[in-house]
Amino acid sequence: MSNTADQSNVPARKTKPMKLWLRLLIAIPMAVIFVWIGWQVCMPLAFVAGMLSDSCDRLYSLWQIWILVLWTGILLVSALAPAILIALGRRWRWVLLSVVLGAAASVTWYVLWFVIAMVVCAV
Repeated sequence: MSNTADQSNVPARKTKPMKLWLRLLIAIPMAVIFVWIGWQVCMPLAFVAGMLSDSCDRLYSLWQIWILVLWTGILLVSALAPAILIALGRRWRWVLLSVVLGAAASVTWYVLWFVIAMVVCAV
């Protein structure tokens, strides 16, 4: 009788995990750079999105909530998530996935603003 039932099928990690100081050395500048990029993207595009409120009076308060509060929050979470994953020692594929998902969520949220604006102004 073979004793293979006790052996795990999960392969062991082939590389040693990075030390905490090295992870933080990568994560902190990455977070600063991503937050700076998010801010540089957010403000000009927020004002472009706000130009729609000039033609429709009902959009101004919705613009403040949707773009200035919620979209800025999504950009901040998207910018900090990869750095937090690096600091926690997660694998690089999860870090890259968080970058891609954060960018996709941000772009989708911003594009939805124009759809919502067209619907609100058309009614």
